[in-house]
This record gives sequence, C-alpha cells and structure tokens, in this order.
Amino acid sequence: MRTNGFVGGLAVSFALLLPGAAGAAPDWSTYGFAPTRAAINPAEHALTRSNAGSLHQRWEADLGSDGNITTQPLVASGLHLPGNTIRDVVYAATSRGRIAAFDADDGKRIWGRTFGWIHDDPCNSDFGITGTPVLDRNRNSLFFVDGKGQAYELSLTTGETIRHWSITNDPHHEQVWSALNLSRGVVYVAVAGLCDIPPWRGRIVAIDSGSGKVKAVWYTNGRHGAWGGGIWGWAGISVSEDGDALFAATGNSADSSEHSGHSERIVWLSPSLHVRASNYPGLPHGDADFGATPLPIKVQGCPGQLVAEGKYGQLFVYDRAHIPAGPTQRIQLGGDGDGRHSLLGSPAFWRAKRLLYLGNPGTRGNFKAGFLAFRVTQGCKLKLAWHANGPAQLGSTPTLAGGVVYFGEGYKNNIVAFDALTGKRVWQSGSAVLHYHAVFAAPSVVGGRLYTGGWNGTLHAFEPGGGSGY
Repeated sequence: MRTNGFVGGLAVSFALLLPGAAGAAPDWSTYGFAPTRAAINPAEHALTRSNAGSLHQRWEADLGSDGNITTQPLVASGLHLPGNTIRDVVYAATSRGRIAAFDADDGKRIWGRTFGWIHDDPCNSDFGITGTPVLDRNRNSLFFVDGKGQAYELSLTTGETIRHWSITNDPHHEQVWSALNLSRGVVYVAVAGLCDIPPWRGRIVAIDSGSGKVKAVWYTNGRHGAWGGGIWGWAGISVSEDGDALFAATGNSADSSEHSGHSERIVWLSPSLHVRASNYPGLPHGDADFGATPLPIKVQGCPGQLVAEGKYGQLFVYDRAHIPAGPTQRIQLGGDGDGRHSLLGSPAFWRAKRLLYLGNPGTRGNFKAGFLAFRVTQGCKLKLAWHANGPAQLGSTPTLAGGVVYFGEGYKNNIVAFDALTGKRVWQSGSAVLHYHAVFAAPSVVGGRLYTGGWNGTLHAFEPGGGSGY
C-alpha cells in the first residue's frame, strides 16, 4: 500500500470486557473499544449529548519524546497501583518508541519507557510504536510491537517487561502499522511493509497470552508466494461478536497482478488463522488496495454483514455468510492513492440506532467531503442519514459514546463532535488548544473524559463543565 510516505507518519463481545474494579467505568482496552472495532463505548453515561458542548481541556502531558502519537489512547479503569492506590490510568505511545502511563485525573506520569524505533529514509518517517497496544486485564499487562519488530508484554502498573518476542528481523522492510487485538486469550499481530519496498510478507501472528507461545502464523500469499499483501488498517484485524471469526483486509502484492494470492482481498479467518472465505471485489488499476479494517455489523432483520473501505473511496458491504459471492452493495465515496486523501481507517457503528459513521476525504457524486452517517435500512442496505461539513482530507477514525460521535480533523489540529442522531455539530476543541498538534489517532471516551494524542507527542484530556456549548 503506497501512500507517498504520508501514512507512514500516521501510521467481540462486550461481555469479554472486564472493568478494573467493581463499579468502575469500563476499560478502553483496544483500538475501537472492543475486538469488533465498532468504536463505541456503550457504557458511557457521564459524557453525553447533554454536556459534550461544554468540553474543555483538563490537562495535557508530554510523553517525553519528539515522536508523533499514532496510537489511540487506552484506559485501564480502577487499576490497583503500588502503594495501595486505585486510579484510572491512560496509556499512549509514539513513533519514537516511547510508551507511558498517566493518571487520568491529573495527567501525572506514572511510568514511561522507550523502546526500539527506526528512521527510514525512503519513507522519510520515524517508526516506533505505530500500532495501538492492547490491554489484558486478566494478566494486568499490555502488549505492543516496537519499531524494530519486537513484541513486548509489560506490567500495566509498573511498565516492567514480562516477556518479549521477535515479530520480524527486518524492520526496514516490515512494520506493524496496525493495532493489536486480543480475543479468547490470543493476541493477534498484523504485519505489513515499509513503503511497499520488497522483500516483505504480509501476515498475522497469533500469540497465546497465557503460555506466550506462537500458536499460528498466516501469510497472506503463503510463506514462499508473492511479496506484499500487508495488513495496513489502523484497527488491524476485527473479531466477530461471538469471537468465532476474524476479518482482515489486505493490501496489494508485488506480483504482476496486485491481487495475487490473498492480496487486495477481504478475508474471513478462524481464530486459529485458517482461511474460511475471501473475495477480491475488483479495485481500480494501480495502488488501490485496502488500507482499512473490515467492520462486522449486525442489526435486527438482517444477516451478519461486513463493511470495508478501499483507499480510492469504495465502501463495500458483504453478507458475512456469502463473502465469496462478492459485495451486496457498493458505494463510491471520495478517496485517492495519496495518503492525505485516501479512504482509510474503519467506521464506527451504533447498533441500537442502525447507524454507521465515517469520514469522507473528498467529494464524489452525491457524497460531499466531511463526515457521514449511514443508516442500515429494513432492506439491509446503507442509506445516507446525514452529512456534516469537514475537511477534504484524511482524519482520524470516528469514536462514538453517549450519543455523540467524535472525529480528529488531521492537519486542522482539531477534534469535532456531532450529535450522532442528527449530525448537528455540538463541540470542537479548536486549533488554539491543540496548537499544531495534528490529530490522526482516534480519540477515546471513558468515564466522562475524552482523551486524544497530538501529532507532537502530547496527550490531551478533555472533560465537560465550566462553559456553554458550541
């Protein structure tokens, strides 16, 4: 997936989510809140439509490096720390290998460490902890991969190393861009390339979180097939609601046919990484592969569906039971091969309201640039519900909580919030607050606060109160 060096700089069931303590807010333990990657916190009742308009910055904290934050902030609620204290703790990481934990109440650093990172001249970017880590509250730990291809398990409370693994020995050709995922005690790591320069092989690595053993590795094009086939989506792979299926969208191969093997495909895998089904939906000629993560959705009266975005603006809808038959619906949105204007990331989904949210990086046909909400109709098709103005460029993936949907506006150095039912803008952070801190990492909303990472390595926390609405 070639992105002119730009994205190189960016980058299951709710019953499985365990709160840190009785009565505490839930954790934001993984990219998109849950392994499905639906990007909705259904338990958020403190920050809602009624008070989101009064959000103001509570604190900001420097991670202690010059790198960019390309990861979504994670939150462990009600964490027991040394000294018999209980705190909500926020975690963030940077492109220069820095990972740190902060007290969610005041932004004071609890611990911070620096791991491997590289600077790549062809991409003209730094690569450290690019993919969002994942929390494992059962083990009181977090998992991540650094820029030198080493995976780590650290203690949530102290940051001490518990274990580590080698994912790749060639970090100047292979990188983990995507968020790690955790389902049924298995950590999934998705691997892609560096500016599409061979040799490299896209793959998924499955690690048992208990034993630490590598359970399986799936190569997009086989161990000896065509180079390429990376998994580039910020959210990595997604997991079905029942945890019995994994979904990946792959990039182009370096073969004469860019969709050879399982490249440029939607792929359904078992938890043990056996391919159950796949489909190449037909993409425009050239570097028009998938740079997104398929989102499983399910509403009453419809079969289980899968929604996936293509870089050039294709929005595909699949019937999960019939993936080889191809998409049941195709919608052409804005998009481009240039990472600044590609359709990337993954949508957010509000199942109770049958609404799907995404950013549109360019005007195409009847769909204007900005922010879009689609409703799943009784006929199981997507239909535009509302549009809100926004920049014709790449931003963050959306985050949904308390009936409000939030987007980072990329180089506009701004976070915007909309009433998720109507599309009415209710708040914006303002570039004066984020002052040159471009926002490409999706924000997180937990326990009445919004957390976001700035492009200059600064973590921000916002909370309501003390002012009128937008």
